[in-house]
Amino acid sequence: MKSFLSRSAISKVYAAILAIIIIVAVILGSLYAAGYFKTSTSTTTTARILRFTHPAPWHIDPAVGSDLASASSLINLYDPLVFPETVAEGSGVKPWIATNWTSSTDGLTWTFTIRQGVLFHSGNELNATDVAFSMNRLLTIGQGYSYLFTPYVSSANATGPWTVVITLSKPFAPFLLSLVRLWILDSRTVIAHETAGAYGANGDYGMAWLDIYDAGSGPFTVKSNSVALLTMTFFSNYWGTVAPLHPTEVDLIAEPTSTTEISMMDTGSLEITSPWLSDLQYESLNGTNGIYIANVPEPNEYYYMMNTLKPPLDDIHVREALAYCLNYTGLIAELYPLSTVSTSCVPASVAGYLDCSPYYYNVTKAEQELAMSKYASNISSYSIDFDWISAVPIRELDASYFANCAQAIGIKVNVIAEPWTKFESDVASAATCPGMANVEVDSDYTEAGSLLEARYSSASMGTWENMEWLNDSTYDSMLETALGTLNQTQRYTLYGTLQQYIMNLCPSMYIFDYTMICAAQKYVNWPMANVSQSVPSMGYNFDCRLIQIEPH
Repeated sequence: MKSFLSRSAISKVYAAILAIIIIVAVILGSLYAAGYFKTSTSTTTTARILRFTHPAPWHIDPAVGSDLASASSLINLYDPLVFPETVAEGSGVKPWIATNWTSSTDGLTWTFTIRQGVLFHSGNELNATDVAFSMNRLLTIGQGYSYLFTPYVSSANATGPWTVVITLSKPFAPFLLSLVRLWILDSRTVIAHETAGAYGANGDYGMAWLDIYDAGSGPFTVKSNSVALLTMTFFSNYWGTVAPLHPTEVDLIAEPTSTTEISMMDTGSLEITSPWLSDLQYESLNGTNGIYIANVPEPNEYYYMMNTLKPPLDDIHVREALAYCLNYTGLIAELYPLSTVSTSCVPASVAGYLDCSPYYYNVTKAEQELAMSKYASNISSYSIDFDWISAVPIRELDASYFANCAQAIGIKVNVIAEPWTKFESDVASAATCPGMANVEVDSDYTEAGSLLEARYSSASMGTWENMEWLNDSTYDSMLETALGTLNQTQRYTLYGTLQQYIMNLCPSMYIFDYTMICAAQKYVNWPMANVSQSVPSMGYNFDCRLIQIEPH
């Protein structure tokens, strides 16, 4: 089969891109003059600015945000109840706002002792009431990471100024691990900014205000927030450990075009790129003008999601035909040479993973599967809309590669660019959800159960993490049993059964296990770029209090 793009063709594309950079640099000059990009100050001043990019929008309300840009913001603005361990420390959690905890034998009652002396950005001292408020607010709003807790948490109560009791309605074995996603809000500040809304006496629960500002105790606080730029400044009364040369200001910039991003690195107006450039672009940056490539291991996977309710994808034989028609190794060799082909619906680095992939490149099997589908006689009457996120140009190339493979077996795929905001909106309804999309999803905590729940449970349908619309009660029941199994060995065995069950349904295509790659300036000392110091939980590797801006 003829590949979509040869290596030489890609080289020509990027040669053209590099030529455009000269023009872009001229344009950027006017932006610099206008003050949009701040150049790091010299070593004679105390200001240390860290700038990185992610696709907008970011949601800095802990009850709303759940994507990478949001998680990367939340970890800097708020403190979680417990903190995930680094790879070197293990795969568990360590004390943070909760200094210690106990649980009942049946795993249903959890008692947490809350750290004293932690100040919110408002000056209020954090206490047990704030912790209970934060959990109850998340459950009531029902967005963001609420899906982790809604099926299990029946109550969260402060039983004293420094004691919180959380009661579960049924066992949830990874409960403690999941609490890295419970960020603690200043309840007094939130209540003071509540306006009319849908939550009874709590009005809007402060959602309008928290979309722009923060009510946290994290190492940074919001200075300004717009659709293009979130500026956070260091909180001098932060209680926790910080690196000696920590940033005094962190700017999260809405991801520009890849050519602009490269030019910003070249001119020193950006410290860390987004993880969405192509491997070839990273290679072009590596070692030039004081830039290095940071490989930050995270337990995530790159999927081609399929809307199983939309014809012809409602037929498993069509889905399997597509799964067999893609030349996985060719795609990765051509566009993602630093990645590894996935072998399950969860990445191999996650605890509880099972190698169970039945799909590989085989055009003959693809044609046989298509011949068994109910659409075999009229497949040419259908086309599949394949959305790719417009902020990540490399995704268009692999979507087009896949479309070329599908065309070889007679299936038409329309490759469509969509902004992230529209994609999030479209997938909320099965009717508006596209036929397919290429999306990377990270584990929310360090067990396979995290992705198995986020990706395929009925509770998470209609989110950016789950556009397959399986609505499979058998799977939901199996997942509930697995997550409620307190014995780890038994739970991991059940995770393996769930992975095999999903793979047999073929609701997605499993492209590669992803290692987050960013280009960074050499004066940026980023400890999480070291494998042993990385944190296997989305967003935590952008914990900016530990990143140092060295003299340059």
